[in-house]
Amino acid sequence: MGKKTYDHVLVLTNNQYPYEGKTSYVFTRKETSTNSDIHFTNEDPVSLAGKLKSQQGKDIWLVGGAGLLDSFMKKNLVDEYIITTAPIILGDGIPLFKTNNPEIRLKLKSTRKFREFVQNHYVNV
Repeated sequence: MGKKTYDHVLVLTNNQYPYEGKTSYVFTRKETSTNSDIHFTNEDPVSLAGKLKSQQGKDIWLVGGAGLLDSFMKKNLVDEYIITTAPIILGDGIPLFKTNNPEIRLKLKSTRKFREFVQNHYVNV
């Protein structure tokens, strides 16, 4: 996840990191301390993903916005999209996707409701 998303998650959870026990990488330009679960890095996200894919493990999960997602989309490295909609109309904000990405056809895999939030899970066709 990106550093802005990481900081926002901590605000929303009263500084209780919700992904405890899962190895996490936070992309940042500044040096920050690392613990056993959270690794702060300024490595190119696509390069790091390549290294992680060569290791034993399961899925790589991107959490965040267009800034982090963009480089993965442009290299066709995202095979599933889980998009959660919150019941807030902002009127203005940061786009979910940046410009100049390829057209990507998706198929709806599932929809779940979490209180007032709706989560749509899509897979590449």
